[in-house]
Amino acid sequence: MSKRPGEKMRTNHQTTCCFLLAILLLRGGAAHADLMDTLKPLLIHLPGWETEDVEVLDVKKGVIRTTALQRTYYKGEAEMTALLMATSRITIDRKIEDLRAECKGDKVSDVKLDGFQAHLFYNAADNVGVVVVILNQGPSRAAMLSLNFAGIDDKQALFLVKKFDWKKMQAETVKL
Repeated sequence: MSKRPGEKMRTNHQTTCCFLLAILLLRGGAAHADLMDTLKPLLIHLPGWETEDVEVLDVKKGVIRTTALQRTYYKGEAEMTALLMATSRITIDRKIEDLRAECKGDKVSDVKLDGFQAHLFYNAADNVGVVVVILNQGPSRAAMLSLNFAGIDDKQALFLVKKFDWKKMQAETVKL
């Protein structure tokens, strides 16, 4: 059994990512280096955090294109994984507004951060959660940034997710 920090978050996150990536891989497609060169730097280095290389999946079949980039960050016992995902011809059709719930240390809320819709899911007992920022949502495309975290609280996660340039992510992902 592994002793790495954030192992519980990593297992849940890997399961989610594997499921999403399996669906995307079934669609087939090809990589496009020009778009990847533009998107990779958007998963920035965070001062004081060690990082892994950006992992990339870019899939295109017909008019549908899905791009996913992921980077993992470590700092002491804390761990975060940033996932930037964009897709064409599919939308995020459910808009959640003014959602706030807290029960036995679990927190679910939606917030406006710098003009962007964001959703926070946090379990205080395990000190794990995810922040999802909706970058684009329209009739022909959708994009989001998610930050899965373990070993930091929700306030610190919201502070760190703001370090990413959402406006630039929004501008680049709309080019799909």
